[in-house]
Amino acid sequence: MIKESLVSLQHAILSVKGGLFIKNLEEGSVYLLVYVNDILIAAKTTDNVNTVKVTLVTTFDARDFGDASYFLGWEIKRDRARRIMKVSQAKMTSSLISK
Repeated sequence: MIKESLVSLQHAILSVKGGLFIKNLEEGSVYLLVYVNDILIAAKTTDNVNTVKVTLVTTFDARDFGDASYFLGWEIKRDRARRIMKVSQAKMTSSLISK
């Protein structure tokens, strides 16, 4: 259902398995990574992210949990002032090693 709804909202599918979508806006592209009922949104500007969020919240029974810090085993850390984003799987790797 999410896949069909995103396509109907003019999000193009970017992956063979259908979990990565792109929405082209005049101000730039917005990327959506979808896994079951979780959606990670990325764009150059917060305005573009917010535009897509409004559409998603009005289309689905969705909630905004704010900035992502963890998604599918990835730890996400940002330094907005320096425009840096770091993604790692250190937590998951440590968990696997300790088993």
